[in-house]
Amino acid sequence: MTQNCNCHDTSHVHFSDYFSENLYNWCTNCGNYGIHAAVKRAFVSENIAPRDTLLCFDIGCHGNGSDKIGGYRFHGLHGRVIPFACGASVANRQINVVAFGGDGGTLGEGINHLIAGIRGNFDITFVLHNNLNYGLTLGQPSATTKEGVKMTAAPDGITSDPLHPMRLVLSLNPSFAARTFSGDIGHMTKIFTAGFAHKGFSFIEVLQSCPTYNHMTPHEW
Repeated sequence: MTQNCNCHDTSHVHFSDYFSENLYNWCTNCGNYGIHAAVKRAFVSENIAPRDTLLCFDIGCHGNGSDKIGGYRFHGLHGRVIPFACGASVANRQINVVAFGGDGGTLGEGINHLIAGIRGNFDITFVLHNNLNYGLTLGQPSATTKEGVKMTAAPDGITSDPLHPMRLVLSLNPSFAARTFSGDIGHMTKIFTAGFAHKGFSFIEVLQSCPTYNHMTPHEW
């Protein structure tokens, strides 16, 4: 876990307080850029300082941004970010805990943790990066990949029905569930702000563009 906050006066939080000197290395037009910008804007709008946040990242393309934003950050094991975030929230209720995970790790290896987190209504915000594939493994189909779509690791397409994250979440009677789009920073900022303010498990699905490995997720989608 690392921390690089240069903000000593938390009464006036600025966008620059979440600055990191490390350069982004995502693909051009990746939805992660917009998500990071919206997360920062939401924190600033609510005057939440980096020292009052814990950002938990799963393994995946989104996780490569764990060292590119200021604040306390944790980069965990694949599909296991939710139980860590829930434990951190229980251990210190004075911090804002935000966890990030992809559709692959969250709805594949970690689906049981998602269900347990929602049912326990732990006080965290969970952001699901849903780009319908495992981007870090260069286009491997995930639980949300649409039937018949040809992927790098499935050149003939997949035959299984895709899992719909919001239908699953709503069936668990969540205390907060929302959906937004990685190309709309303004809307994401509003949704993230509401999620941060909610006391309980805030599930936020981000429909995310993946310009390199899944051409089924353009802005029109």
